Amino acid sequence: MVSAVAKISEEEIKMKISGIIPVHNEEKMLSFTLPFYRTYALDELVVVLDRCTDKSENLISDAHLPYNVRFIRFTKHSWKFPIPEVLNAGFSAAKGDFLYSLAADFLCDTAIFKIDWNGFDIASFTILNYPLNVGFRVKLKTYWMDLYRKIYDVLYPKLSGKPSVYGLYAFRKSVLNSCRVIDGPGEEVTFVKDAAKQGFRYKLFRIRNYHVRPLGGAATVHSLRTRLDYESRKETSKYPLWKVLGHAVLFLSPDAWREYVRARMMLKS
Repeated sequence: MVSAVAKISEEEIKMKISGIIPVHNEEKMLSFTLPFYRTYALDELVVVLDRCTDKSENLISDAHLPYNVRFIRFTKHSWKFPIPEVLNAGFSAAKGDFLYSLAADFLCDTAIFKIDWNGFDIASFTILNYPLNVGFRVKLKTYWMDLYRKIYDVLYPKLSGKPSVYGLYAFRKSVLNSCRVIDGPGEEVTFVKDAAKQGFRYKLFRIRNYHVRPLGGAATVHSLRTRLDYESRKETSKYPLWKVLGHAVLFLSPDAWREYVRARMMLKS
């Protein structure tokens, strides 16, 4: 998407870019995505090893990426939602002027590292699903979720007056002086909202990137399952039934409904 990339100022050329990637036993995924990391215009990659027991660290070390790679070992979680906590450790350790929240299962368009930062402080980038080695049911689910997201991106800002945000995001490190990633699901949305309250400016770039982990696998189902289980146990068996049904139908995920019922039964027992 050439239109999203403007001429970069001399000041921005001197500024450094850090990529932060949380890794929890991503050996299989990294063997596919690491070659793409060679094309990313980074000055450093901060790898937060989240209780890794596989060969993820060796794979990254042996990839000989064309920029500095630093490893942080994360061994114990204090927060209920682990990903924001792991990312926060990486953000705090990063040395760059601009920080990019990456993932082992993202394939990024190199254009996201060349955007003109003039006029805003936080950016997010479009993500489409591209599951690998899956059957027809998951492909159908993928097409539906991408269509749903496109519709959501058009209607949500108009109806709510709030911007649409994706999980592939970046920001000036100076933002961390006033805001922090906090515990909870959808940390990118909360982070952008908090930053907006502090006066920081946000922009969505419609640059196409891909999420390649198979849907229906651990990533999508587990995150939703964890959220519903947590919400249900926490006072909120009160988590609205209509919301659970909405998740189950919109995302073609019967697991959401099963997990909600299971959590409700545990609360009653």
